[in-house]
Parts: sequence; structure tokens; C-alpha cells
Amino acid sequence: MLNKAMAEFEKALADGTHVEMQRVRSIAELWRISVPSDALSHIAVAVEQTLKSRLQLESVDLATSLAAESQKTLCRSVANVITERMQIDPLSDTIIDETVARAIRSLSIRETWLYRDFQSAIGDMMIKEVKDGTRRYEVIGFRDFEALLLSGDEGDKRWIDRLRRVLDGLDISGADKYDARVSMLEETFLATIEMLEALAKIDPIRGSVSTPTLKEGRKLTRDRYWKKGR
Repeated sequence: MLNKAMAEFEKALADGTHVEMQRVRSIAELWRISVPSDALSHIAVAVEQTLKSRLQLESVDLATSLAAESQKTLCRSVANVITERMQIDPLSDTIIDETVARAIRSLSIRETWLYRDFQSAIGDMMIKEVKDGTRRYEVIGFRDFEALLLSGDEGDKRWIDRLRRVLDGLDISGADKYDARVSMLEETFLATIEMLEALAKIDPIRGSVSTPTLKEGRKLTRDRYWKKGR
């Protein structure tokens, strides 16, 4: 059970598949194209490839950073990907021109994923070897962590910066529906609750996780009234 919970935690931080599908849903709704659920996944992958290729070609991170003509070109390419796979008529230039601003916004969902190898590298930074003790490793203290943050070491800085990008400028109210990081952190939170449940079942007598904490976690998992992400 603990292995499953840990896998869910890793997945919550690393898996952007739902964002790819969110992009397609949003832009298909804008263009009034009905995409069936069984076609959504493979269309989402194709749209993602089209988007990433254009961003890499123009050396930008978001579609909103593209020049106006490049934005229009991207929208036409994405529209063609969707209509070809749906085997429907191409969208007219008029529709593309009228919706380009909103389409580009839908294609610019902000996301920052900590892929599994990123997680491992950051995790390695957070522990230190113990020479004398029952455990081989322990989590570093706040003093060491602060020293790590302020370190000028380029290797450490690279991983810390990747972690910072998850939180920088984040609006946790969920008001920005184009920021997928809110949903990512919510799923990470739920996965953390699942890990606490698993740890509690491993050693119920010792009570490594308090009963009130478990109760609150179960309530939050059950009700999910607090979720802001999409």
C-alpha cells in the first residue's frame, strides 16, 4: 500500500497528461468541435507535439510569447490537427482570425512538472548520511537547507530553481484557470494524505500518525470542497 501511495505522489508531481487534455477540451469548446472521450487522449498528444515544436522553433516558453503572425500559424496548425483526426472540414480563416487570442490563451496553460528523475535528485539533496545510528540517512535540518538555498553551487541551484518554478507567482485561489500548478499541488496533497494512511497501517500500535490527522485527511479526501484546480 505504501509503494502505491508513493507512486501516486510521484505521478501527481510528474504527470501532465490531464493538462494536455485540458488544452484540447478548452480549444475544442472555443471552436465548437465535439471531441469524443475515446479520441481525446491521442488528439491531446498530437496537439502537444504541435505546440512544443512551434515553441522550440521560436525559442519561447509559452504561446502568448509568440509574435502575432506565429500565433496565427500555431492556431491553424492545431486546428488542422484536430479536424484531420476528427475527419471534419477544416476551420475557416475567419474563425481562426476571430478566435486567435482566446485560442492562444487556452494553449498557454502554465505547467511546471517535477519529473521522476528531478524528484530523485531533489530528494538526494534533502538527506545526509548518518555514520553512527540505526538509520543510514536522515533529513537535513533547516540550517543546512537554508545554506543549500543560498549556495552558489551551480549544480544545487539548478535543482532548487526547478522546485521554485512550481511555486513562483502561484495564485492558490484557482482564479487563474490557465495555471495547472494549482491542480498539480492539490493532487500532490491528496497523495500525501494517502501516504500518511499507508504509514499508519504499517505500525498502528506505535501511532506514527495521530488519529486527528488521519480523520482530517479522510474528510478532505472524501469531500474535496476545498479544491480550486480544474
